[in-house]
Parts: sequence; C-alpha cells; structure tokens
Amino acid sequence: MDTDGTARPGRARWTAVVLANLLTGCLGVPALLVLLFFVQSYPLVWIGLGSRDPNDNDGILPWILLLGPLWAGTVALWFLVNLGVARLTGLRGRRFWWTGAGLAAVPTALLALYSAI
Repeated sequence: MDTDGTARPGRARWTAVVLANLLTGCLGVPALLVLLFFVQSYPLVWIGLGSRDPNDNDGILPWILLLGPLWAGTVALWFLVNLGVARLTGLRGRRFWWTGAGLAAVPTALLALYSAI
C-alpha cells in the first residue's frame, strides 16, 4: 500500500472542491433565504398559492434593490472561488461546475430541513 499520497490524487482534488463549495454555500445562505421570502411574498401570491402581508405596502422595488446586489455578490464570490479551485486542482468541465453548484446549495437545504422539523 502506498502511503506517499500518490495512490489517489483525485480524492484530494475533489475534497478541495467539496470543502470550497460547502463554505461558499454557507456564505450564500442569506441570499437564498431572502430569495425564498421574496418568492413567498410575491410570485406565489400572484398565482394564488399564498397571501400577502397586509403591512407590506412598499411594493416590489425594495426587494429587487436588495436581491440584485446580494445575488450578484454571492454568485461572483462563488464563481471566483470555483475558478481558483479549478486552476489549483486542474479539474474542469460540466461535472466540476455542476458538483460545485449542487454542493453550494447543501447548507441552505440542510437549514430548510432543520427548520421544517
């Protein structure tokens, strides 16, 4: 058995991908939660699957002004982190990017499941 670390070089590369995206996903939780609140307050109400808060009289503009920069910053951070990880590990392609996107959503999904219990 090889103990010099060359037996499975792919494992260390994918571990870096997993850790980077889980940490980035933790930073993306506020953006996803604000998006969830927006969807519950407007699009779902528009199609008849909810009711609006009677005290909400500001309209949709404050939501757009909040969600736009928040999502732009979150996506830019995720993209730059993954670009750096891709250069360091040598991993490329759809599998790398889709794995990263899925892993970045895991912290929010766990938080949603925890709050549903």
